[in-house]
Amino acid sequence: MKRKVLAVVAIAVMAFGLTGCCISHDWQDATCTQPQTCSKCGKTKGEALGHEEQGEANYQTGPLCSRCGEELGPKLEGDFESRGYVISELGTNVPYITVTQNGYETIGEVALTECEVSETGPNGESVEGYEWLHTTLYLRFMDESAKNDGVKWHVSAEDYYTCKQHDDSLTILTDDPENNYICKQYTVNYNGVDYDRCTYSSQFVDNGWGEDEAYTASYVYDFCVPVGYDGAVIAVYSGATTWEDGQYIYDVADNNTIFFKVR
Repeated sequence: MKRKVLAVVAIAVMAFGLTGCCISHDWQDATCTQPQTCSKCGKTKGEALGHEEQGEANYQTGPLCSRCGEELGPKLEGDFESRGYVISELGTNVPYITVTQNGYETIGEVALTECEVSETGPNGESVEGYEWLHTTLYLRFMDESAKNDGVKWHVSAEDYYTCKQHDDSLTILTDDPENNYICKQYTVNYNGVDYDRCTYSSQFVDNGWGEDEAYTASYVYDFCVPVGYDGAVIAVYSGATTWEDGQYIYDVADNNTIFFKVR
């Protein structure tokens, strides 16, 4: 009798080892990509839930699954990406071709400093969900044409993702030409949401000709953008450029136009 019991037990053990079955399964919930699965033996039952797309693609992410958060498709392509514009490196002097006051070509250099990020603006102001980016653009000329005729240049603030939305939403908050200061408000789209309290201000400083026989000038910028936003751009292009109403930066930019992303 004892031998029979042992034989039965041995057969049961062998059967368990051969089949890999559990005496009791420990079922893990189904996911978007996996059906219910036993954590002990790996057996599955039912089907995977499948992804559930929520929302639309934006400039930062593609459409997301509402269950697992996986990105299900490509993000939207921004205006600068779609046109292949080259972004110049911050803190580096970049050769800049423009014209003198008499229309002759002259070559200088421009550079944009690494931005400083702050929760408050230059006057201590704060806006929930926004932050400030402080940076300075430097221009320098020292060739004979510039010395003889003076220099013309164009500088503008742009948006890396939506040039049209940026320009069409621009409104002037402060315009003080006597002090070379201007402040504008505009809208950007970030993670699919329109932020309409964005601002930028610029203060122009004319340093004139120095003892090193170089002409220098600068623009001090303060951008107020959504926290984490990386779409603020400063463009520098030829003083010979004509910009008509209804045109955008991609209508006037050429191979000599210089673009800096503020961050």
